[in-house]
Amino acid sequence: MSDFRRCKWKAPGTTNSVAKLAIAPRITMILGIDNFGNIYYSLAQANSNSSMMEIYFRELVVILDRDKPSWRNSYVILLDGASYH
Repeated sequence: MSDFRRCKWKAPGTTNSVAKLAIAPRITMILGIDNFGNIYYSLAQANSNSSMMEIYFRELVVILDRDKPSWRNSYVILLDGASYH
């Protein structure tokens, strides 16, 4: 719905329009889970795009390198096929 007009008291000769409501920004959640139940997630106030995915994967690699240096030998990354992946 994009018509945010509401009823209001008004002075004679003025319109009955109310300014549009501010719509909150989108919140993007990117989530990863491994076989051991560890969850790696990111929340951002931005649209999902290739830049957001690049930042997520860059940070994910830093965390995995720190916590489990041999993760590259046993982890598989699956994506859902969105164009920005």
